[in-house]
Amino acid sequence: MRTIYIYGASGHGKVVFEAARAAQYKVMGFIDDAQREIFSYKSIEPALAQKDLPVALAIGDNGARRAVFERLKQASMSTLSIIHPSAIISKSAKIGAGVFISAGAVINADAIIGDGAIINTGAIVEHDCLIGDFAHLAPKATLGGAVSVGENTLIGIGASVKPCVKIASRAIVGTGSVVVRDLDEERIYKGNPAK
Repeated sequence: MRTIYIYGASGHGKVVFEAARAAQYKVMGFIDDAQREIFSYKSIEPALAQKDLPVALAIGDNGARRAVFERLKQASMSTLSIIHPSAIISKSAKIGAGVFISAGAVINADAIIGDGAIINTGAIVEHDCLIGDFAHLAPKATLGGAVSVGENTLIGIGASVKPCVKIASRAIVGTGSVVVRDLDEERIYKGNPAK
């Protein structure tokens, strides 16, 4: 059983903790700048963490997650990806560092998941999709084949994206939205079709 830290002690930290335990990791504790308590663990500040233990990212905010990933890298601390055992991942998919893949997620053939991305509960990433670094697919988000999602982008709960669509970096696709065309700008899109 491999021992790890989890960076982030809020709601997403609870989900990552349970997925890590299900994947047979031993959680040494939580690292959190606010030093919150979670699941009877008192979290520690980053400077007190053992540098030789890998860290799983558990921060829902894309920008904050990227900043922590970079800080850990500069401190020579390694990040690892946590994949819930119930997730279905193609052998030809490529998964970056510091990724979280939640329960029931599906990642199909030749999909690429960038560093620090979150593929949340029940999200579907079809064949040949490209998910940018630090993007977040919320629960039940569904991407058709060959969709490209830019860095730091959020695809909301239950949103669906038509095959071959490109979504800009730092865009937000609202809950339940239906994306049928490329989204070229860094802004919020919502509705059916998403505008």
